[in-house]
Amino acid sequence: MITLDRTVAISHYLLQRKYCEIVASEVVVKAWRARGRGRVVLAVWVLYGISALVVFGWPGLTGAVSRACHGRSALDVRSHWTAADARDLVAACGTEGRAAYLRLELLDLVYPLLCGLALLLVTSLLIRRLPGQRWRLLLIPAVAMTVLDYGENAAVWNILSTWPAVGDLPAHLGGAATVAKRAAGLVAYLAIPLLLLTVGLDRLRVRARAGRRTLPGEGTRPERGSTPPVVAHGLVRLRASPSTRAPSAKAEGLGPE
Repeated sequence: MITLDRTVAISHYLLQRKYCEIVASEVVVKAWRARGRGRVVLAVWVLYGISALVVFGWPGLTGAVSRACHGRSALDVRSHWTAADARDLVAACGTEGRAAYLRLELLDLVYPLLCGLALLLVTSLLIRRLPGQRWRLLLIPAVAMTVLDYGENAAVWNILSTWPAVGDLPAHLGGAATVAKRAAGLVAYLAIPLLLLTVGLDRLRVRARAGRRTLPGEGTRPERGSTPPVVAHGLVRLRASPSTRAPSAKAEGLGPE
């Protein structure tokens, strides 16, 4: 008969209990932090969605500029523009168009920040699930897009402040910032599905690798009545008591009287 050594069993139980308490506390802390990060991401995306709705949907500040300026779209939503385009817009807008453009630019003080934060948070959460440091380079496009968007806004504010005159240098800088912003924004938005695909493939590789691993002796069953093997790594070691030792030769009557 195999019995447990009492001292080993008690010490093992206390160590195992302490270990379980530490692991449980770490799991709770990580879950709380993940929940907090999830709330922040959700809040930023909700605010970003509301601001995008106001700019492009209802009441549609970009549409208001286009209607007040006889079909000319705002410089912010164009793929590129020059000093000639800015002068044409100023000439077509008039006082009403300038007022509509000012309302758009006031909201555009917040919109680029919310857009950049939304992309940065999602991208960083996906990067945390991937090994290596090179994936952090995908955070650069979102930051660059935000900075360039504010550079574009600075050029537009200069045009609005000198209305109806349009300076060549602010217009050229603003047009270049718009082109660069579009390129950086495209990369920033495409980075999210790329990271989603990469995270999914990485999970599949990990599962496939874990499925190929087999424990030593797996697939063989111990013979009936045999002593179970001693398993290391935190399990109780079994040792035979003196009563389970093999009988001596004297006890069997084979030794000298």
